Amino acid sequence: MMNRDPLVFILILNYDGGKPLSLCLQSLLRLDYTNTRIVVIDNASTDGSFEEAKRISSKASFIRNSENVGFAKGINVGLRFAINQGADFVWLLNPDATASTNSLRKLID
Repeated sequence: MMNRDPLVFILILNYDGGKPLSLCLQSLLRLDYTNTRIVVIDNASTDGSFEEAKRISSKASFIRNSENVGFAKGINVGLRFAINQGADFVWLLNPDATASTNSLRKLID
């Protein structure tokens, strides 16, 4: 049996995240750790950030809540999705965070 890097779901809860969300996603696309799934959970944004996120990271998963359900409920939507998809680990990021290229590798190590 081959060893593999653990599967990490990166969850970002967005509400009108604007440009910082775009920068966050761009930083995640440069990670040197590749066994990841990016999930953007949107709390009914009205600023176009959800649509822009889809354009930047077309391979990510996108979940849109019909209303702003707040942080805990929004993240729980993403956590259920990650667990059901077989996540080994989940990394929660705010939409205004950016990741250095080796940050996830260091966390896993």
